[in-house]
Amino acid sequence: MSSSAARGSGSDVDRIVTGHWRDTLQLDDDYEDYTFYELGGTSLTAAQLVLTLGRELGCRISVQAVADYPTLRQFRAHVLSIAAQAGA
Repeated sequence: MSSSAARGSGSDVDRIVTGHWRDTLQLDDDYEDYTFYELGGTSLTAAQLVLTLGRELGCRISVQAVADYPTLRQFRAHVLSIAAQAGA
């Protein structure tokens, strides 16, 4: 999906972030209250996640954000605020 296709409501960004979180960690469920690293994430998969999301949403997300906002719920809220500022 291009960044122009990703533009839309917060629920679109929620869906995109959740989908990439699950894909990156190879999960069948969201596990919203477990941290990225508790779910098997590594620094390399964190970099993959933020790069993929940044390209799709047209915004810049730091790898440090995965550590600063470690659960899906926290990370999704953070990305939503970044995407809103970027106009995604």
